[in-house]
Amino acid sequence: MIDTAFDEGKLEGKVEVAKAAKQMGLSIPDIAKLTGLTEDEISKL
Repeated sequence: MIDTAFDEGKLEGKVEVAKAAKQMGLSIPDIAKLTGLTEDEISKL
């Protein structure tokens, strides 16, 4: 249970970083490299 909560927290952090990077105008491929999220996941933000 703790591991799951930790993993969810890490994902939320990556999503927040991706949103901020997208607002700053970084390219989706660069955001993917930075966060480890897929380009498709970033496009949906």
